[in-house]
Amino acid sequence: EETLDNFKQVRNARLAAYTLSLLAQIYLTQGDVAAARAQIDEAISIFKELGDRFGMTLALIAAGKVALAQGDLVSARASYRKCWEQACAIGALELIAGCLEGVGEVLVVQGEARSAVELWGKAAMIRADLIAPMPPVERIFYEKAMMIAREQLSDEDFQIAWMEGRKKSVSEFILEQ
Repeated sequence: EETLDNFKQVRNARLAAYTLSLLAQIYLTQGDVAAARAQIDEAISIFKELGDRFGMTLALIAAGKVALAQGDLVSARASYRKCWEQACAIGALELIAGCLEGVGEVLVVQGEARSAVELWGKAAMIRADLIAPMPPVERIFYEKAMMIAREQLSDEDFQIAWMEGRKKSVSEFILEQ
């Protein structure tokens, strides 16, 4: 929060927005969904005003997580759909991976563990190829969803879905609302 105040004082809107996006996820890990929503809404507003497509796409990943925490699956899917479109448009593979991971989290809640695992398999492959590990603040949600998916699938079905996801190209994944 101190860093955010410093960026606001020196009028660096871009860094303030990135900090807001990170704070939203930190609040979410602490269970403060209302604070997370306020932070991410402000970040999205700033990124939109600046025309920062990368930052906006990053913020949409966090917005999807916040919506999912609020139990709003429709908004979560809509955030990830926008994220997907923008990440593909700018060719940001690390954000495509984050989007796939987030949609997988939504799918697990909807009881579609196999589809979720396919997305995660592809996301893991993208991250490995880029040497771009998942941010620690996002790992908490991913691991929780992964545990639920493992409960819903046999070990064999999990591994098959994971490998099938890894084999697909990014363009084969169509993320519908």
